[in-house]
Amino acid sequence: MGSSSRCCPCGRARRRAASTTRSRRRRRSFTPSTSGLNAKRSQLDGGQVAVGSIASELAQVNRNVAAVQPAISTRSAARIKSTQRKLAWNQIQLAARAADTAAPSGLHSIGRIVDAYEHGDLGYVDVLLSARSFGDFVERWNDIRYLVKAITK
Repeated sequence: MGSSSRCCPCGRARRRAASTTRSRRRRRSFTPSTSGLNAKRSQLDGGQVAVGSIASELAQVNRNVAAVQPAISTRSAARIKSTQRKLAWNQIQLAARAADTAAPSGLHSIGRIVDAYEHGDLGYVDVLLSARSFGDFVERWNDIRYLVKAITK
């Protein structure tokens, strides 16, 4: 009888009923998780769509940059050449002014000498004695000689 009590159809039915009840409970406990999982999947799908949209926008921006880059390079090269030409011209003008400034140092003293002569503020001796060096003295001496020659003519 021991074997027949194990195989009793009522015992099987109870076990099946208990198993089914447990399965239902498990399904109920999974149902909120499944709905949460589905919500997360839909969010993930939305995020993937957004990533795809951003990637396509980025690709369009890169194409636009690639299309504009040659024009920017050409304009930059033109500006550089223009600036180099202006720089060269300014260097020429600077060199010319430096030559004018260096050469007519005697002319500045001649202007001072002429002013002193016309207004009587300085005499020839004062001009010569205000020289800072022997070279300056000789230059002033020559300027005075030039002035005296110009006046006497």
